[in-house]
Amino acid sequence: MTGPELDTYLSTDEMPDNAAQLATIVQQGRFFASRCEQNARALLPYVGTQNAARDLDVLRAALGQSRLTYLGKSYGTYLGTWYAQLFPHRVRALVLDGAVDPDTTALQADITQAQGFQAAFRSFAAWCLAASRCPFGHGASASSVGKAAARLQALIVRANTRPLSQELGTGQVASGALLLNGVAAALYSKSTWPDLKDGLTSAFNGDGTVLVQLANLLLERNPDGTYANLVDANTAISCVDRPWPRSLARWQTATSAAERAAPLFGSSIVWGNLPARTGRCRPLRRRRSRPRARPRSWSWARRATRPRRTAGRGRWRPTCPPACCSAWNGDGHTAYGEGSACVDTIVNAYLISLKVPRGGMLCR
Repeated sequence: MTGPELDTYLSTDEMPDNAAQLATIVQQGRFFASRCEQNARALLPYVGTQNAARDLDVLRAALGQSRLTYLGKSYGTYLGTWYAQLFPHRVRALVLDGAVDPDTTALQADITQAQGFQAAFRSFAAWCLAASRCPFGHGASASSVGKAAARLQALIVRANTRPLSQELGTGQVASGALLLNGVAAALYSKSTWPDLKDGLTSAFNGDGTVLVQLANLLLERNPDGTYANLVDANTAISCVDRPWPRSLARWQTATSAAERAAPLFGSSIVWGNLPARTGRCRPLRRRRSRPRARPRSWSWARRATRPRRTAGRGRWRPTCPPACCSAWNGDGHTAYGEGSACVDTIVNAYLISLKVPRGGMLCR
């Protein structure tokens, strides 16, 4: 898609209140899918994670390594899991940080991801409410955190009808959908929480500039109005990797469930994958998988470490069984290299010396 086309697509209201708004979402999803097919029809069946894992094995061989030592974060955990399934005899050490569960269905994965973002926002709101000059007020409590989420959601809904101003001169519309992307961008790491605090302060005063800047960083929009291929690639890979329902009613049911589980993010995350409904990106062979760079849940990490059957190659059995998964009690998208000496020590010892951590370790 062109830059202006992506601007429109990414600013589309994904919290529909009526049939007309839903029709716009459906139209934009179809348009995205048609552009993808028009520009990359021959390539589409090959962009799934299975083929990326095969490419990874080519790189391993080119480096002269008999076995792979691998650290995967977020979507990288999915790639690593596929590599272990396809080439179990070539794995030396495998670390999955922010693990994705390969067995979760496509729409259920969206719901889980939305819950992860909702949890991340609650952590941010508690931090903000305990600090000075928080736009939500002062005094962190369960009630005040809930009110903060509701106030932000009201802002997003209003901005979808009456966009905020923005001073970037990019021609973008500071709609609620784009502002929510900016919020999501800042929830990946605690280091960007101060930027989100400033952005929300301005947004509640009618200025969406900071949140649009954050969204552009997340979506890799260039100053000249073009985009890197992140949005296109992420959508295409996600579409190929798992079967998606064709029935719009099933998407509506999933959206309702996502809104109940994560009122702020549920609807936008489910509808954001709607281009996959067209089925134009079917792989050569359908296999279960699910790439997506979003906050992960502990339950996904536990399930991702289960032994799995491989295609004609027996089982990949993790060196560390599920009971010895290490956990980090902290905020952020992933754990390694995020300031926890406990996590870094465990991962380094395993990757370098194959020292397996003891079961049930909890880092803080």
